[in-house]
Amino acid sequence: MGTIVRWSPEETGANEAAIRARFTAALGRHATRRDFHFFAAITPETGQLLGFIYGYSGEPGQWFHDLLRATLPPAIVARWLVDSYELVEFGVLPTAQGRGLGGRLHDTLLASVTNRTTILTTRQGDTAARQLYLRRGWQELCAAYHFPENAQPYTILGRDRAPVATSGS
Repeated sequence: MGTIVRWSPEETGANEAAIRARFTAALGRHATRRDFHFFAAITPETGQLLGFIYGYSGEPGQWFHDLLRATLPPAIVARWLVDSYELVEFGVLPTAQGRGLGGRLHDTLLASVTNRTTILTTRQGDTAARQLYLRRGWQELCAAYHFPENAQPYTILGRDRAPVATSGS
């Protein structure tokens, strides 16, 4: 099973080649945002990347924050986007799934968050990711959200700051 380590923006940049296949060059821009936290699950023997999770505080002037502010109902904006943390990317290699690593990454990131709420988007449907989020206290804010120029519907989930689950995966 992998070891979870927190990567600083410098370490994240130094390991960009290993994580490039999992997300875009936006990481460099995201790493400069307030409360940026990046955690990686690696094999202790080789340092091979097994999974990662990252996020930052959502603020006016950021694409995702402004898009949600402009398109969601005012009550959701007032409740969920003021002092919010955005869980931006989260992935575990298929060969490392099913062993609790994703749950550990999730819990590690959320334990570092001091914002009042955390929000994320996930693919619509009954996925393993969605089940993990629901087991850990996330609630559905919007069932079928469509990003501009993307036909794939997503679900927006939110979670109040609270102790994360420590049992199960």
